Amino acid sequence: MIDVHSGYGKKNVLHGINLEICEGEIFAIIGLNGSGKTSLLYTALGLIKPTQGQVLLRKKNLYDLSYAERARNISLLESQPKISFSMSISELLELADKSKVNSKLALQAVGLEGFGEKNILQISNGEAKRAFIAHALATNSKIIMLDEPLAHLDWKHQVQLIESLKEWRNKFGTTFVLAIHELERAVQVADRIGVIDQGCIVKSGTPQEVFSAPETFETFAFQARIDENLLDGSVRLTLGKIK
Repeated sequence: MIDVHSGYGKKNVLHGINLEICEGEIFAIIGLNGSGKTSLLYTALGLIKPTQGQVLLRKKNLYDLSYAERARNISLLESQPKISFSMSISELLELADKSKVNSKLALQAVGLEGFGEKNILQISNGEAKRAFIAHALATNSKIIMLDEPLAHLDWKHQVQLIESLKEWRNKFGTTFVLAIHELERAVQVADRIGVIDQGCIVKSGTPQEVFSAPETFETFAFQARIDENLLDGSVRLTLGKIK
């Protein structure tokens, strides 16, 4: 994105966004409610057309590509995906992957092996969320955008999912862009993080760079420290009030 301004109607929500996401990385977007996270995803996907600036995909203007070409390269899972009619999880994944090769791998990645025949309308919110994430993985898109992918997931499945996303990226070279509220998970899964505040990217960099920056402290009104979790060796984020 180069100097991107975009929004709804005559009102811009994003203001001068300059952001480069590298191929094969996991990039997390964090910010307060209403800061512009979802609008940023929609603009990057092409659902919202910028009023100013450019969105580039491998140095090509996104709007010079056909809808089919965009769909082959980028997919989005919205924060609250819904289906209003009866469908099995397997049928949901077949919409994304006719060969069923990626569908099997995707179900394994989200811990839903053996759930294929279950009705999407008759499972828990957490299971449904994982089924929709599996659908996104099964598209085999080069870039997969996930809006609040950890919502409705318990601790066990949050941990499983972030590990699965890293494994999927390593295996297939997929680029992931996550709009995420769970900051402790962001530092565990992301190669780089962007902080958005009032429609502007105020800081981007590695988790350590972002969570040691005054811009982040000012945005969230906290101080932070990243170190090692002594229980399992994972990355730990500790947050505290600004004194």
